[in-house]
Amino acid sequence: MFFVPMIFMLAATLTYLVMTVQKKIVLIGNGGAAWGDWFQFIFAAAMAVLAIILVVEGVQVFAAQAKKKK
Repeated sequence: MFFVPMIFMLAATLTYLVMTVQKKIVLIGNGGAAWGDWFQFIFAAAMAVLAIILVVEGVQVFAAQAKKKK
């Protein structure tokens, strides 16, 4: 019941974070980045990495629970 909303929220969040990182890379590459742009780039990249780590750990927990039931 909760898998569809969970996957949607994950996809929406990761999509936004990747889009933000791409925009900031272009801005930094053009030389027009202020300190706030650097901060947003680092923060968005870190959040994307942490979200992926969280998904991997969650899948591992679900797999262990499914294996335990059998």
